[in-house]
Amino acid sequence: MKRFMVVLAAMALVFIMVGSAFATNTTTTVKSTAGIANACQLGGTGTIAFGDLNQVTGLPVSNVDATGYTLWCTKDYSAAISITDGGNYSGGTRNLKNKTNAELIPYTLAWTTPVTGTGKSNNIMSAVALKGTIAEGAYADVSAGAYEDTVTITISY
Repeated sequence: MKRFMVVLAAMALVFIMVGSAFATNTTTTVKSTAGIANACQLGGTGTIAFGDLNQVTGLPVSNVDATGYTLWCTKDYSAAISITDGGNYSGGTRNLKNKTNAELIPYTLAWTTPVTGTGKSNNIMSAVALKGTIAEGAYADVSAGAYEDTVTITISY
């Protein structure tokens, strides 16, 4: 019986060796892909705060930065930005309107830098470079009160 077991073990070993000599391998590849779509986003609730205007001096209020807006676009991607005329546009001019009467203070808005994407990171977004100006004497003959206007900013990409 011992001899039988030795022969059987030897046959099994030969069978395994012969079987592994004929073993083959096959391989394949897996390709990983991703795409980044061109995109832009304008966010926040922005304000251009001209502050209290002094009718005694009548000085201009120039280059007041818009605050509260953020803009990001896909890296190296340009976007076209437009601004509406506002709710109190008259005679080719944007106007701040007195909240209690129809008096107007003309003002202008301008972009100070081109709008081009620099990419989005975890905690950095570029500020929209929008500035407002009220010309000298533009508010010399208006009543005291709160004045406001609202414009809409559109990004086309």
